[in-house]
Amino acid sequence: MEMRIDTSKHFHVFVGDLSKDVSNELLKSTFQKFGEVSEAKVIRDAQTQKSKGYGFVSFPNKQNAENAISGMNGKWIGKRAVRTNWAARKNSEENRDKLTFEQVFNSTKADNTSVYVGNISPQTTDADLRDSFSTYGDIAEVRVFKTQRYAFVRYEKKECATKAIMEMNGKELAGNQVRCSWGRTQAVPNQALNPLPIDLSSLMMPTMMPTTIPLIQNPFLNYEPATLLYSSFPQW
Repeated sequence: MEMRIDTSKHFHVFVGDLSKDVSNELLKSTFQKFGEVSEAKVIRDAQTQKSKGYGFVSFPNKQNAENAISGMNGKWIGKRAVRTNWAARKNSEENRDKLTFEQVFNSTKADNTSVYVGNISPQTTDADLRDSFSTYGDIAEVRVFKTQRYAFVRYEKKECATKAIMEMNGKELAGNQVRCSWGRTQAVPNQALNPLPIDLSSLMMPTMMPTTIPLIQNPFLNYEPATLLYSSFPQW
């Protein structure tokens, strides 16, 4: 019988948007080009055993995990291009408390000032968001998507956006606990925001998605919400 490796102190990568035909073996072999993989697991429904469309890959070496995140984001495994990021603990509050201002600030491009706000109440208004988020600085623009239950808040300064992410993630807004992260585009690979060594048994999809946003005429034109919070979102 094969002895199970203790990966509790290893570095775990979330892999999203997996096609249904991807197996543990394929997932592991794909990521082995970045270094030793201690474990690779596709998450499956307990009843049907069908893939839920995401999985986790563990690396003993932190640098290898970082290289895998930047190297595999947007790359194809099987029939789909995948998304990669650091995995998160089930206790998101614990994760958030461990992040420093510098970690959050440096996890995205210098000109990114936009905050993704997920899991908003259908009753949340532009005024609600401005009232809550203006505490952290001057707001340039707010976009609310009630049907999809997310919004974007764009600040004048990146420092203000950083404070908002750190303070508002997990807070209650209009009756819902919201999730905050940097806004994102499809074209730019994710960078490491939260490299926590954690056990696969306590993993969940990451709630903070560090990415970069080029400033364009319509600052929200190419935005895509932090899709790891939910199973899927429409493309803008």
